Amino acid sequence: MFSPQSVRASAIRRLSFTVLIIYWLIIFEGAFRKWFLPMLSQPIYFIKDPLVIYVYFLAFRYHLWPIKNKFFLGAMILLGLGTLLGIIQNISGIASLPTIAYGWRMYFLCVPLCFLIAEHYGRKDLLRLIRHSLLISTFMSVLVFIQYKSPTKAWINKLLDEESTAYSYGGLARASGTFAFTQGHEQFCYTLAAIVMACWLLPKANRPQGKIMMVLSTIAVMINVLLDGNRGVFFSAAIIYLFSILHRVLTFHMQRFTVRRIAPEIGLLIAALIYGTVLSPAMEGMRSRVESNQHQEGLLDRVVDTIITFDLETLEHLTVIGYGFGSGLPAGKILRGNFPVPSKKIGQEFETSRILDETGIFGVVWILSRMFFAGYLVYSSIQCSRREGFPLPLMLAGYSAFTIWHGQITTNGTTEYYGWLFAGLTLAAARPRLQSAKRPNLIL
Repeated sequence: MFSPQSVRASAIRRLSFTVLIIYWLIIFEGAFRKWFLPMLSQPIYFIKDPLVIYVYFLAFRYHLWPIKNKFFLGAMILLGLGTLLGIIQNISGIASLPTIAYGWRMYFLCVPLCFLIAEHYGRKDLLRLIRHSLLISTFMSVLVFIQYKSPTKAWINKLLDEESTAYSYGGLARASGTFAFTQGHEQFCYTLAAIVMACWLLPKANRPQGKIMMVLSTIAVMINVLLDGNRGVFFSAAIIYLFSILHRVLTFHMQRFTVRRIAPEIGLLIAALIYGTVLSPAMEGMRSRVESNQHQEGLLDRVVDTIITFDLETLEHLTVIGYGFGSGLPAGKILRGNFPVPSKKIGQEFETSRILDETGIFGVVWILSRMFFAGYLVYSSIQCSRREGFPLPLMLAGYSAFTIWHGQITTNGTTEYYGWLFAGLTLAAARPRLQSAKRPNLIL
């Protein structure tokens, strides 16, 4: 007979391993969708969902839900209200059931997963995921460099149901790596930047890799970031860098000065050197893209739009129950069937505008809840830095908080999974019982 404690521990191990499998699928499913099995691209797109449902089965079967977490309870209330709203929308004839079901999936499927990761992901789990991420970055950098050197219409630059020339800059193909679309590689770069920054801020004895492997992994991350071809990658990297400064300010009284205290600055100088020499065509291509876009949209306007991502005109036409979950998504339009087209063109430019169009008053609550939760991610991470001097939560919050706040987590499936998974990892890393008051820096 197994004790209840051992059965529960076994369930948690299965949960943690399943999350790791989901993480690998997020990164590599696109390769099968666009290169190897394009005829099965739609079923493959949903391949992660059964694993998420399996995690929820484990949570129900072995009582793993964090029922004492107020944010989890609030999220479940919102999930219930969203489900009720979807039923009302379908009964009212606003949108078809397949459209609403798909939209509901984009809004809510991964939300409980975030809190399960936050509650049960442990030290070994975090270390394993970081090691895997750095390992994958090395492989991905080689692939991205080949894509960079290849013509935009080459097979290796193929995107799913898209012309690769539409994703070029200065005659160079924007990197997609193993992802079906370029947005996936962007999320990959954001998280890698946060991970490698945190690793260099750790004491040497606690880094997940030796010095040589850390240097190689860091160069690989630089290649991924510099060849991505999206301005947003540099913007997000700058945010993570600012968070690294905040961490060092918060922990100034804890540690004596060592080279690792200026590791981010050393990394930036090396990246700038690589960008200006070995990868100078990519730098020139990015410069030409920025200059051409400034004629249509000023840099300051672009930054403001990126941060706010909100169309005030949407509030003027806000309805009570909206036009239906998923009705503004491309897949949702395909699934509409014989249901009437919404009388208003649903917002496409901004995530928040589309949410308000689709869900009405509920959308206001959903957006504010996301903003509040993003603030909680930053707050928890700051507390961890102040209390323990552990850099990982704050670096991850530089990505996860910004993505939960303004990212297209109800628009793009990869962003949805990345955003909620890394929000959970942020809270798991900041969880007080993972830390040691006697050895505040020896976490990994």
